[in-house]
Amino acid sequence: MNDTRIFSERYILRYRDVDMFGRWKPESIFILMQEISDCHTVVLNSDRAALIEHGIVWVLSRMHVHMDRYPVVGDVVEMTTWPGVGNRFMFPRHYLFRDKQGNTFGCATSIWVLLDIHTRKSLPASALPVPMPDTSDIAAPLPMPKKLHIPDEPWSGSLTISPRFQDYDVNGHVNNTRYAAWFTDIPELEYHQSHVLSDLQINYSQEILPGTPLHMDYIWRQDTLSCHGQNAEGVFFQAQGIFISVHPEVSML
Repeated sequence: MNDTRIFSERYILRYRDVDMFGRWKPESIFILMQEISDCHTVVLNSDRAALIEHGIVWVLSRMHVHMDRYPVVGDVVEMTTWPGVGNRFMFPRHYLFRDKQGNTFGCATSIWVLLDIHTRKSLPASALPVPMPDTSDIAAPLPMPKKLHIPDEPWSGSLTISPRFQDYDVNGHVNNTRYAAWFTDIPELEYHQSHVLSDLQINYSQEILPGTPLHMDYIWRQDTLSCHGQNAEGVFFQAQGIFISVHPEVSML
């Protein structure tokens, strides 16, 4: 009997999924996690189409991804996901990334919340019309993402972000995957050639709605990059990533 609490899919990495060095890029990782989460919620009768009838949608609050190594274009990735044990307001969801031999090379843990589409306010777990399955017997691959501690020192630099049409999704705000792309655009090309992200956490504080430009201030501390996106209305997100050095082999695709 299949365990519907867990959902897995295999995916072949294509050119659209990798960076100029042929490695699976973080934005594509976030996209695949979003897609497989959607597929699993259909199985659990808690997908967007089912929830929208109740005036609610899923919104990502925090994401923590850890990678031991990066597959390249043409590799087979098997992603497995399951909902974790939640609380009054938070719904954890976990992920494992494996190669075609079944070896785990990455994992992630996320926190999702319910959003009222009319008030744009978070709702308690009791607003979910169907219960999440009990997965207390399945170990989480990472701890629950916590508050990020940004170093209290002068910023190394700042980028101005003006979200465009392609950044927004069907919920009317910047899609969570775009934050990963913005973050990886901070380091210079030469740095990316010899470094990859081993760890990335993004905390989404509030929605970025249309017509919301912001500044992405960042700071480097050795190979740790921290940033936050803000404007006069406050902080919209925080992100922190740890880079590790790799052999600078270039795959010009």
